[in-house]
Amino acid sequence: MTKPNRNLPSNVYQCRNRYWVAQQVNGENKVYGWYDTREEAITRRNQLVQKGVITNRVGKHRIKNYENRYIQKTHSNKYRIQKKIDGTCQHFGVFHTISEAREERDYLESINWDYSEME
Repeated sequence: MTKPNRNLPSNVYQCRNRYWVAQQVNGENKVYGWYDTREEAITRRNQLVQKGVITNRVGKHRIKNYENRYIQKTHSNKYRIQKKIDGTCQHFGVFHTISEAREERDYLESINWDYSEME
């Protein structure tokens, strides 16, 4: 799912002149409806949040899997760390196991993603 309009609340997406409400459930995208206007989609999303069907996400940056933030699995079953910094995607290495990648990611966060801060 793409979200070109960053002024939309969580779980509301836009495709050309239509809007839809969706969330990921067990790794699959569940769509709750398509709408002709932004207001209709937001109203429906708010109803679903009130009913507890979808979870309201707070904050500017939403991370789907916090435990594996900034880590992606490669096609060769390795784990790559990458993060967007100053508008460009920065790569921080490829690791054989998820635990190695998490350990390096945690270290990178501790030095604010700047290797010149290493002790």
